[in-house]
Amino acid sequence: MSEDSNAEAVSSRFTSTLVALKSSQLVSSMSTSLEITPEDILSVDSAVSCFLRVSEAATTTTQVGALLAMLVEWEGHFTTGKDENAPVEVSDAVNNSWSNDDSDEGWGSFQVEPVEKETKESNTLSIHPLHICWMALIRKLVTFSSHRDVYKLLNTTAGKNCRILLDEDDTHDLTQSALEVDCFLALQIALLLLYEAIQLQCLDAVEKKLKEGGIPDNIAQDHFMFVLVLSSGILSSIIISKASNGSKFSYLCFMVGNFLGGAGIDH
Repeated sequence: MSEDSNAEAVSSRFTSTLVALKSSQLVSSMSTSLEITPEDILSVDSAVSCFLRVSEAATTTTQVGALLAMLVEWEGHFTTGKDENAPVEVSDAVNNSWSNDDSDEGWGSFQVEPVEKETKESNTLSIHPLHICWMALIRKLVTFSSHRDVYKLLNTTAGKNCRILLDEDDTHDLTQSALEVDCFLALQIALLLLYEAIQLQCLDAVEKKLKEGGIPDNIAQDHFMFVLVLSSGILSSIIISKASNGSKFSYLCFMVGNFLGGAGIDH
């Protein structure tokens, strides 16, 4: 083994030990018997197995916050191309998401390390290496009926790197669960995760809801929903199929009017 290779191996072991120690501290709130070893995070497969095992002990929202904090610790360990000088802070909405909890452990310190954009030759988005862990965390939130917190989490990570937190199957399961609660929330989640077929399915649910009861006041004034629709690229599908998506098209026009009015633009 060359001197450079040996130094790299020593550095890797040292980093793994530090990450494991910090992870053990974070999950100690769940159980004092829980421990993360460097071997647990030796590879993606071992990390996924470790996370799934530890997540079984999370039975409160505070403990789910600890799981989140641990995943954040693992971000830099399993992703490459980090810009260490430009950490992305979590939004205030996520910091305050556990409004009914005395502790915001995990959420208050949540940072997502941005990943360097892929080359022009390969500009397709890739699935996050720890996507199974992220889905396990999200399932925990859904268990606590925290779909809104799921949306806040996804919104915080959207656009921060070239990796998608969830694969298409998990996204489908998540949006189906959200549709049972709020079709507009399900659409927001789908728009953040970029799978067009799932976005269109959620749009169909929104169309049905709009035909049944019109536009809810809180949704009518939701400028962020409007921005999501514009940035997702789904707008062309709504316009092209205007005849079959009349309510959605009217809703979109209504949002445009509200957005321009709020910005003080004469339309």
